[in-house]
Amino acid sequence: MPESLNDILKEPRRQKKPFVAYRPPGEKRLTVLVQADGLAHKVRDFGESGFVFAPFDPAIRPILLIPEKVYRIPSPDQTIPAALPENVSVKMSETEKQDYLRLVRKAKEEIATGHCRKIVVSRKARVDMEVSPLPTFLAMLGCYPEAFCYWWHHPDTGSWMGASPELLLRVYGEIFETMSLAGTMAYTGTQNPDWGEKERVEQALVTQYILETLGDKTASLVATTPRSVRAGGLLHLQSKINGLMGKAGLEDLLAALHPTPAICGLPRAAALEFIKRNEGYGRRFYGGYLGELNLAETTERAGGRQARFYVNLRCMALAKNHSELFVGGGVTSASDALAEWQETQDKTRTMGVILHNSQQ
Repeated sequence: MPESLNDILKEPRRQKKPFVAYRPPGEKRLTVLVQADGLAHKVRDFGESGFVFAPFDPAIRPILLIPEKVYRIPSPDQTIPAALPENVSVKMSETEKQDYLRLVRKAKEEIATGHCRKIVVSRKARVDMEVSPLPTFLAMLGCYPEAFCYWWHHPDTGSWMGASPELLLRVYGEIFETMSLAGTMAYTGTQNPDWGEKERVEQALVTQYILETLGDKTASLVATTPRSVRAGGLLHLQSKINGLMGKAGLEDLLAALHPTPAICGLPRAAALEFIKRNEGYGRRFYGGYLGELNLAETTERAGGRQARFYVNLRCMALAKNHSELFVGGGVTSASDALAEWQETQDKTRTMGVILHNSQQ
């Protein structure tokens, strides 16, 4: 049995086989799944078993990695930086900044018409440097102990990495859990900051939407009081929401939740249309979801139904000589364009630290 992640992935990388390595929040164990062929299998009805990688666009069926080999190894012991280096940043041109400011202002104009209450707008930032995937992933594991960290590779999609703080949906038999996550500020040494009205309202909108959307599909819905959670160098407001599946199937819940208000907006259809019409690039898998589906180790204990999916946030697409970082923020009527720009800069900076650390 191979003892290290590098040993496990030597052959799949050489043979260009699809694989995924991941560590759920707070766990000390890495799971690595390797597929036998190079095909892009698609999810049909969520009765399958494997690892799901879904795009932002809900009209496109998710990819299913069907594992031939499963490895579970101790997570590498990585040092968590006490603070993010001030001298590490992702450079953006003035033109890119002005383009994003215009996008935020356009979203506010759309909100002023009454068509939307919230629109999540995003951008991508290109970092031109040679990327070493394994050190980059190890650096990510160290920076994000409480996030879902993953490294996905498939010939059809290329390599993606991310560290998501947001659970989309966890199902264990008849019990399910999700969360509302909204609001962002830089971590400055305390996890109990004074949140502004804009962030509290934004988080409440997301919570209300989820409760209303799932109310007629599930039973015994309960939402916790919002609390601050840390993800790398950032803080967010989070409420956990759980209940019973009732008559709903797994695909019913996913259709109701994805894409979430935290990555798309409210109402969803109008916000999604604005994003497709105005962002100017394709999000691909940014803002999609990913995770375990009916894997053998837990499915039997769960009575035949098990899933754990996370929203694909804090992610990047890797190429040999560059990477693309994807970041965004929720725009409401109270948003300030410059503050929204700074929020995306904070998010790219965290990923910039990971790329920087991976080269040390």
